[in-house]
Amino acid sequence: QELAEPFSAGVYMSEMPELSVRLRDPKSGAPLEGKALRTAGVKFDTSVDELVGGCGHAALTAGALIKDGTAYCGMAHAVYGLALMYGSAPLPGLAARVEEPLQHVVKALQAGEEDNVNNERHMRAFVAAATGNRALACAHWEESLLANPLDALALRCAQTAYLQAGDKVNALACVERVMHCFEPTTPAFARAMGLHARGLFENGFIAEGERAAGRALTISFETVNATVATLHGFYKTSRFREGHRILRELDHTFEHADDGMPLTALLPELRYLRGVHSIEPAKVLVATAEFDDRLSIQEDDFFFSSSLLWRLKLVGVDDEFYAAVAQATAQKSSWLPKFPFSRGGDGGDGEPANVTTLTDRFRILLPVSGDGVVETLHPVLNVLKVAALIGAGESARAHEFTNELRRASEQAATPAPPEAAVPDGGAPLVMGSALLHAQEALREVAVPLCDALLVLARGDFAEAAALLLELRPKFGLLGGDEMQQDMLDQTLLVAVLQAAQVPVANEVTDEVAPYEGDDPSVLYHLWLARALVNERCSRRSLSPQTWEWHSRVHHRLGKKAIADVSALRALDLGLRQGGKDAN
Repeated sequence: QELAEPFSAGVYMSEMPELSVRLRDPKSGAPLEGKALRTAGVKFDTSVDELVGGCGHAALTAGALIKDGTAYCGMAHAVYGLALMYGSAPLPGLAARVEEPLQHVVKALQAGEEDNVNNERHMRAFVAAATGNRALACAHWEESLLANPLDALALRCAQTAYLQAGDKVNALACVERVMHCFEPTTPAFARAMGLHARGLFENGFIAEGERAAGRALTISFETVNATVATLHGFYKTSRFREGHRILRELDHTFEHADDGMPLTALLPELRYLRGVHSIEPAKVLVATAEFDDRLSIQEDDFFFSSSLLWRLKLVGVDDEFYAAVAQATAQKSSWLPKFPFSRGGDGGDGEPANVTTLTDRFRILLPVSGDGVVETLHPVLNVLKVAALIGAGESARAHEFTNELRRASEQAATPAPPEAAVPDGGAPLVMGSALLHAQEALREVAVPLCDALLVLARGDFAEAAALLLELRPKFGLLGGDEMQQDMLDQTLLVAVLQAAQVPVANEVTDEVAPYEGDDPSVLYHLWLARALVNERCSRRSLSPQTWEWHSRVHHRLGKKAIADVSALRALDLGLRQGGKDAN
């Protein structure tokens, strides 16, 4: 698209269609031209490609252009802000992090520095997203895709916003509306195919998702978003062995480079996925190693590390488990790592801290959790903060933070600023979506969910189960992909199992005795546990952990024949199997 004459000097036209950025000499302030313009412009393209494909560190690349003064326009700040929001795991204190780029973008819009209409849409979408107006942000990106179907940046941001808001239908639909406009020669074809795979997997189109992801990785194995999509698909179908295989085959695309820097900002999510694929067959020490093997915990680790530790807690892993393993490994030579672990945190003076229990591991997360700061852009982060405080044995602080959440949730939702004006073209495509404003999701779901976790932590399993069961229809409104929502479903199931006096720990191998009492609460929760575990077996028929719980519930109900078949099914599917990788 032609630019107005005053903007022709120093404006780099991106390889991504209809995107541009203003670039200048950081010393003289003169607009860049010729080779210098091209060199700096390629860095801008790289930041966009890293964000779209999940490779590299988009926020670092975009931030470096701004920090040295080369990129100064509103579009550059918008890409930097979008990379902070969508380029990695949701970060604690995100609202404060995006405040500076938000101010720059607002000023640029007010001054009319959009350069072209597509830049303007992205800038307005960022303003909406950074103020919690997720539906409005998606409407801007949808309008951009209507006018320019090859806008891979809009496609990536729209899908991620939909997924973070729990709208998996539109996460697929937004890609399907433009996918056939991409040709194999289009620069972002592999990246778009990876996004298509993610949408397909989230909506249960497993075979189609595998084909799309395979095609993306065949074209470019550095399309990390296709790897992530495949792992989500394998989790959905409980194919944990295949998940580990693809992680081994592609680890050179995301593990650390020679300088110690991860090759992608998505490494915390990939480690989490590897850990979750280990928890499924009850290989909890292998899953624990995904937490312990990092030399330090950073802010971008909190979201997925806290989720991993909470999942370990749900399958009955506790401090006593690690103490028993430490004792066993101290008595004899074993392939198991010697306890206590000496990695996973900074003990001061450059010495690593000893980490021996699950509580210790939760405590390591607290300094990077932004404790006490209410997350207004990603409400689910508040739930994980409460979970981390509970896991660290800080129940009083968890109560205090939940009360702070309650006070913050009572405030009115932040209205869309004038700079994020409602678009005409994209709005109808979003109207059918249940995208709550982030403030509404905080009030409607996050706060009640934190209350339920506190009740669960104090051991009142029946009340916790009732609260979680009431909230279950709203889990999707909190946002997140299916794996995140499945963790909430699993939390509900574990609360019901504990209320029914059914053991949940993975190391339980003795036959569970039938319930012979007449407590109506226990009987009710046994029936409820049977219903929930049957539902889960139907949806996740290859999950060894689910069939193990199915066996225990039916043992408790006195249905030994059914329980024995389910236990054998769990073993056949790989529960506690696998040579040196088994517990």
